[in-house]
Amino acid sequence: MATNKKSKASESGASMDMVWQWLYAIGLVVAGIAGAFAFQNQILSIVLVLISFLCGLFYFHHEMLGDFGLRVVALYFAQAGLGVLPVVGPYFNGFFGGWVFFLLPAVLGLALRFVWEKRLAPLFMR
Repeated sequence: MATNKKSKASESGASMDMVWQWLYAIGLVVAGIAGAFAFQNQILSIVLVLISFLCGLFYFHHEMLGDFGLRVVALYFAQAGLGVLPVVGPYFNGFFGGWVFFLLPAVLGLALRFVWEKRLAPLFMR
């Protein structure tokens, strides 16, 4: 049975999507936990920003920019409002702050991909 190049390409694309999906999910969990417990490490921050940016650039579709950006803004306001809860407020505030910190570079990656796909790439296709 012969396999064609298109099926191999789709299999590798699907496997890379799975890798980006897991990196995104693990990054969200790590950023949330680190934010909740106010854990600050420069190397962890750089790795989380890099993973987030690359997920925004390669995993998400560029047409999701508006919806994704709106979700990040909503999380930012939720994070600001949850700090007033008596006992668990600082933990919730930190958790959502970690998520916002993780998601903002993804929005930047999405914005760059959107500009490339919609504005710059058509100039080179002529």
